[in-house]
Amino acid sequence: MKRRYATHRLASTLSIPLSQYVIWQGGAPGVPHDWAAPTNWVQGRVPSEGDIVIIPPVDHSEVLPPIIDRRVPNIGQLRIERGGFLAILRKGQVCIDGLGLDYGGLINHGTFVLSGELHILHPWDMSLINTGIFIHKGILVLDRWSWQTVHHAPGSRYLGQGLTEELVF
Repeated sequence: MKRRYATHRLASTLSIPLSQYVIWQGGAPGVPHDWAAPTNWVQGRVPSEGDIVIIPPVDHSEVLPPIIDRRVPNIGQLRIERGGFLAILRKGQVCIDGLGLDYGGLINHGTFVLSGELHILHPWDMSLINTGIFIHKGILVLDRWSWQTVHHAPGSRYLGQGLTEELVF
């Protein structure tokens, strides 16, 4: 079963057009951490609906991590790479919506701090996969049961004091 899942995910990822990947580069003058600044993105545009957002390692001073302090446009998937960092502050709001996509959800291999709101809706498979550090002090909204779609891998760290809402009908 695991092999079939991995093969499907690889084939699925390879079939996604490169134009749907939006990669953080951070460090733009005057707005070095601002998600909404187009100059902080390799493609020169802010991620939007259906995009797969990649937060790479921030292991040198030129790449500064994104910080979200307001509502940002919906995206299709969020991937934080090992060594990457993302913080959603108290007034920050992000919606990851995989509706009609063959992907979706949050894949965290780095450090993710949630103090605001994160909605994960309509993921293809798992809502959240954590192999890194996830600090949950905010509101996490899922449209499925968390015990079915949230996976914290062995060796990952989950520090949870926030609220998880499950929109299951």
